[in-house]
Amino acid sequence: MRQETIVRNIYKFEELSETSKEKALQDWEIFLSEGDNWHEYEIEYWVEKLQEIGFLNAEIQFSGFWSQGDGASFTADVDLDTIINSLLCSDYNRSYLALCTMQDKGIIDIDIDVTRHSHHYSHEKTCGINIDWNCRDKPIEFENWLAGVIEDLEKDIESLRYDLCRKIYKSLKSEYNYQVSEESYKETCDANDYEFYSDGSMI
Repeated sequence: MRQETIVRNIYKFEELSETSKEKALQDWEIFLSEGDNWHEYEIEYWVEKLQEIGFLNAEIQFSGFWSQGDGASFTADVDLDTIINSLLCSDYNRSYLALCTMQDKGIIDIDIDVTRHSHHYSHEKTCGINIDWNCRDKPIEFENWLAGVIEDLEKDIESLRYDLCRKIYKSLKSEYNYQVSEESYKETCDANDYEFYSDGSMI
C-alpha cells in the first residue's frame, strides 16, 4: 500500500490572485446576506435616534438591496411633546405647542402611533401614522379648530416618518456596501486570521 500526501499552499487574503479574491468576496457577500447581524449596530443607532425624535419602542424592518420593493420602515409609539419639539426645529407652530399644553391639562387626549398596514414588503409605504383623539366638554367651534390642527400635525409627522425611513434605508445600504467591500473584508480577515486556499475558498 502506498499513501500520498497532498501539499496545499495556504494564503492570506492579500496574497490571493485577483480572481481568487473575487471568489472570496462573493462567498463573503452570500454569508452576510444570509446572516442577521451585520446590521445590528446600524439598527441600534436608528432605534436610539428615533427615540430622540419622538418615535418610541421602534421596530425597524428592511429588505435589500436589489429589488424594486426593497426599503425600510418602522412601527413605534409617538410621544407628543418630543415629536412636536422635533417638528418645531424646522417649522415653528404655536398651535402644536398649544396641543401639548391642552393634553398636559387634560383638556384633550391624543394617542399617536405608527402602524404597519402591509406585510408584503418593508419600504416606507407599508406603514403609516394613526392618531386617535377626543376633546372634553368644549364647544363645536373648538373641536373644529382642533381637528384642523391635528390633521396638519398628522401630515407633518407622516412626512417626517417617510423621510426617516428613506434615511434608514440609505444608511443600511451604505453599511452593507462597506461590509462587502474588499477594504472591509481585508480588515475582517486580518482581525480574525482568516486563511484561504488558492481558489479563494476559506479554510
